[in-house]
Amino acid sequence: MLPNEIWIYVFESMTRPSELFKVIQSCKQFYALAIRVLYRNVQWLSPFHFTQNISFWDRQTAAMSEVPTSLTVGISHMYGTLFGRFDPAAVVVEADGTWAVNVTPSMGNFVHGPHDLKPLSFFASATLFKAVSSRISSFTKLEELIFHRASLPTIIYTVIQTLPRLRHLCIQYCSLPPSVIDSNLGFASLPITELTLLCVKENIAVIPESHYVAALLLATASNLSILRVDWTTVSAVFFAQLNPNIQYELPAKLEVLEVRMPIAKFWPSDGHRGLIDPLCSFLKKCPKIMQFIVMNRLPSLPLTQTTIPNLRSYSGPLSTVFSVLRGRTVEHLEITDDDKKLEDLVNALPELAEIQPSLQTLCIFLCRWDNEVLYPISEHFTNLRRLQIKYQESNPSEVHFNFIYKQSDTIANSLFLSEYVILSLGSQFLYRLPQLHTLQIHNDIPISSSVISFDPIHPQHTDSLPLWVTDHEPDLGPTGDDVFEDIKELIVAWRKHCRNLREVQLVGGVVWRRAFDGDEWSQRVLE
Repeated sequence: MLPNEIWIYVFESMTRPSELFKVIQSCKQFYALAIRVLYRNVQWLSPFHFTQNISFWDRQTAAMSEVPTSLTVGISHMYGTLFGRFDPAAVVVEADGTWAVNVTPSMGNFVHGPHDLKPLSFFASATLFKAVSSRISSFTKLEELIFHRASLPTIIYTVIQTLPRLRHLCIQYCSLPPSVIDSNLGFASLPITELTLLCVKENIAVIPESHYVAALLLATASNLSILRVDWTTVSAVFFAQLNPNIQYELPAKLEVLEVRMPIAKFWPSDGHRGLIDPLCSFLKKCPKIMQFIVMNRLPSLPLTQTTIPNLRSYSGPLSTVFSVLRGRTVEHLEITDDDKKLEDLVNALPELAEIQPSLQTLCIFLCRWDNEVLYPISEHFTNLRRLQIKYQESNPSEVHFNFIYKQSDTIANSLFLSEYVILSLGSQFLYRLPQLHTLQIHNDIPISSSVISFDPIHPQHTDSLPLWVTDHEPDLGPTGDDVFEDIKELIVAWRKHCRNLREVQLVGGVVWRRAFDGDEWSQRVLE
């Protein structure tokens, strides 16, 4: 009989909750050991995920509250004053699992014809969300807390301050709570080192700008080293410290910054003064930044050479690359434009090589594939260790493979490399890159996932296990083994040209890897 420590190690190696669910059902011994592993990562994506699990937590000892280290919450709170804006398809769920529809005259014959309306949206009552908050606060060893697609009440700020080990706090696709701006909220003492505030709703008609500023104060945590944030006129004023009415200290240890700029149609008329200048000002105050990521459009970024002197990795549009790379030792570069002309990119590559001849990583995106891009890359960037080229349309030649995934019979035209092109990569291009370790050239079509069915009104799960573990998880394993065998043979032909190559990806979701020169190439599915 194996000792418990060995079994726990085996259970920890299981990456899918559904696998642990099967283990727990097998016997009492495995239940006692694996239940703690299962509950390290908890998801409450619906009010019913929580209500169906209440009795489980009520039966546990205090020691079980120390088990969860990661929690994702997608439960929305219904504000009484905003109830009408959700009309007519809003449902309020109580702590005992019962629910009631927001009955208004505009709903007509809802009870008799629910399929005539849009799907219901389920919200937690004040009592239920208070119970959720109390349970979160009891998880004393929680290290990661994610709020995802939820309307949040003010109490979340109090909850956040009760978690002594919280390191990663993420608020994404959420409506922020109404709260009063107070620079003395005590957020500077928070233990968080990673903060994500992305795609938060700033509907001024419902949520004033001040509510977003209250959330931005979370970024004053003194140990913060990673920040992801929407860069709007509100956050620009905050991080550039242009509001004299609020006094606060920005984090001095910031090493990774990701800013999500507005999409083109939402850029303000004074975008340079309202967005770009404050961003440059903020970057001057963060000399320790080593990784900088810009999402969406940014027409320019006029940085002085003394700004972010320790930068090593940059991801952003081509319009900003030269000003960011010049005067800095950047080793990793990703050019993110999805609408640039190939000619502009090809003409820019030689100059980029002059500025950063020791570049180790180059990632680019093409709207349409063109072999032309490989010539300047292999000629000018001879020190590359990783090369990634993703494209959306066309393919290297008329001959192509179709790749079929076992996901609802979805055909993903993800492999468009002909035999000729694959064979020629090694002899025509890759031999010029002697340090190349990773090569990724594939279509940028995302892998579709099967729809997870969940009936919140008539759940069929027991209260002793979390609901999310019994949902169907799509199998990412591909079919088409004959295709992969052909591709493997073609990659093997690169052996004499690419002795340092260890990883090759020619289709989204699947890679080929080997441990050393002469090792057998093995196919791996990316989770």
